[in-house]
Amino acid sequence: MKSVSRREVGEKITSLISNSIKLALILVFLSFLRRQLQDSVVEAFNLQIPSKLIVDAIRLAAIAYFGQKVVVSLLFLLNIISDRLSKILGFEETGGLKRIGNDIIYMIGLLLAWFGLSPLFAFLPGKILGTILSVVFLILAALIVYDALRTGYDLFKEKFDRFVSQITFLITGIPEEGESKPDQKKGQRNR
Repeated sequence: MKSVSRREVGEKITSLISNSIKLALILVFLSFLRRQLQDSVVEAFNLQIPSKLIVDAIRLAAIAYFGQKVVVSLLFLLNIISDRLSKILGFEETGGLKRIGNDIIYMIGLLLAWFGLSPLFAFLPGKILGTILSVVFLILAALIVYDALRTGYDLFKEKFDRFVSQITFLITGIPEEGESKPDQKKGQRNR
C-alpha cells in the first residue's frame, strides 16, 4: 500500500463525519417536509405532480450525493485499517479483511439505496413491481451478508483451528499428529 499522511487520513475522517451529519440532517428535514405536504400537488407544464414525489426525488438525490462521499471516505479508510489490522492479527494477506470491509460498505450502500428508492416504489403502477424490487434488494442483502460471513470464516478458520489445537495440547499434553512436543523442539534448537 502506498504511504499516506496524517493529513490525508484526517481529511477523510472529517469528510466522513461531516457528510454523514449533512445527510442525516437533510433526511430529517425532508422527512418532516414530506409529512407536512400531505396530499398537495404541484402543477407544472400541464402535469400534476404529487409533492411527496418531488420530496422523495430530492431525498434520493441527497442520498446519492452525500452517500457517495461517505462511501469514498469509507473505502479509503478501509484500505488503511485492513492493512494495520492484518499486521496486528498476523495475517500475511489483507485481502480477506478488505473483502469483509467491502461487504460492509456494500451493505451500507444497499441500505442507502433502499432508503432512497423505497418511497418511490409507491408511485410505480401496480404493487407487484414494488414487491419484486423489494425482493431483489432483500436477495442482494442476503448475498452480501453470506459473502461476508463466508470470508470471515475462511479468514479466521486457520487461527481458530490453531487455537483449539493449543488448548487441546494444554489439556491433554498430547501433541497433534505431525507435531512434536514443545520441549522436544526446544531441545533440538539448542543442540
